[in-house]
Amino acid sequence: MRNVKRGQYKLFTFILMSYLLLASNAYSETYNFAMQWGSQGINNGQFAYPEGITVDASGNVYVSDGANDRIQKFDSNGNYITQWGGYGTYLYSGLFNGPAGLATDKSGNVFVVDFGNDRIQQFDSSGNYITQWGVYGIGDSQFQGPVSIAFDSTGNIYVSDCGNNRIQKFTSQGSYVTQWGYGGTGSGQFNHPYGIALDTSDNIYVVDNANHRVQKFTSQGTYITQWGSQGFGNGQFFFPAGIAVDTSGNVYVADEGSYRIQKFDSNGNYITQWGSYGNGNGQFSSIGGLALDTSGNVYVTDIYNNRVQKFAPVMSIPAGQNVYTYAPVQSPVVGATPLSAKPLSIGTLAGGGNTLSLTAGLTSLSGKADVYIALALNGKIYFLMPDLSFSQTPGAWQSGTSGPINASLSGDIPLSSLPHGTYTLYFAVTPAGSKSNYYIWDTQFAVQ
Repeated sequence: MRNVKRGQYKLFTFILMSYLLLASNAYSETYNFAMQWGSQGINNGQFAYPEGITVDASGNVYVSDGANDRIQKFDSNGNYITQWGGYGTYLYSGLFNGPAGLATDKSGNVFVVDFGNDRIQQFDSSGNYITQWGVYGIGDSQFQGPVSIAFDSTGNIYVSDCGNNRIQKFTSQGSYVTQWGYGGTGSGQFNHPYGIALDTSDNIYVVDNANHRVQKFTSQGTYITQWGSQGFGNGQFFFPAGIAVDTSGNVYVADEGSYRIQKFDSNGNYITQWGSYGNGNGQFSSIGGLALDTSGNVYVTDIYNNRVQKFAPVMSIPAGQNVYTYAPVQSPVVGATPLSAKPLSIGTLAGGGNTLSLTAGLTSLSGKADVYIALALNGKIYFLMPDLSFSQTPGAWQSGTSGPINASLSGDIPLSSLPHGTYTLYFAVTPAGSKSNYYIWDTQFAVQ
């Protein structure tokens, strides 16, 4: 069992560029390093072996600063906001002995796994102490080195009781409900359960650390499935630690011993990975916790490098796939499905390929939206401007529009200024002022 005291959008341009660089006949995606913050120390914004991490509904980031026995709060860009805690035994409320996992509820309260004191402590979002439960032991509501904590949709709380090789379930007030698991290698058994996370259907995913796997359960503890084995290949693990689940049900696992993050679908099918050993951007020296925000950004505690790293998703559009949907939050298009998100019809190229005739139409928008039309050729992207000229500087064709998009541009887009070649045309709709959620449709045509 690990001792936590041991010293333990991209903009629309990049989305289109990822198509040009990564297009294939199958879905592909990458995560780019966005930023980092932290260094070793005891000052504000510094860390001594950070472990747990969580993001609240407002995008604030909370980090358990393990060897400094405190919780630090930051905004989504790593700017320091506040902190609380300090070293203390189980006799002292609001103090910690190696804080580990973190979670926030719908009211913004922060729940901290106080690893060395075998208890859970609850605070408000400013760090004011509210309540606690748990003591050392093997009985109900007792713990031996708890590691992680998570909530279901109704506010029930799940704790990975690592030393007791079990998961315990509590009400939102900390009252014991049930438990499952014991030591072993069989289905539903554990060898040091670490990270724990839930999907929107309240299925529970548990990192079974020393069994090198992830196990999936119902909210009542009924075993569903598992994946993983010891190793360094895709879908294998070497002492995995943290885990997180996005709103689409994809599962992210901190493969601590392999210095990487692996992403899977809800059934354990491998999707992608990133990371390697080191102290550079996108590298890790022991990984602790994972957390996601509503835009799909991934926050990782890089323990021995004493920092938090943030990664942003870069989505590609596979070749041959005309409709692509990426919606981590509410779609900008009301009631749209992949089929109804196909908003373009290409007409003729009049005048020997000098004028593009097309119709762009979506019948209903959810609030105000920005609309982009862009052409890509040989690694360059040309954005259609409101005056129907083209620019390689990213910009919207329509900004802050509402109601239906039903603009006929037949014969209105001159292409004579563009190089000859076969172009990919992109049409994208995003919420006004945001590029983290969009519908994209693409097709190809030739300028002669």
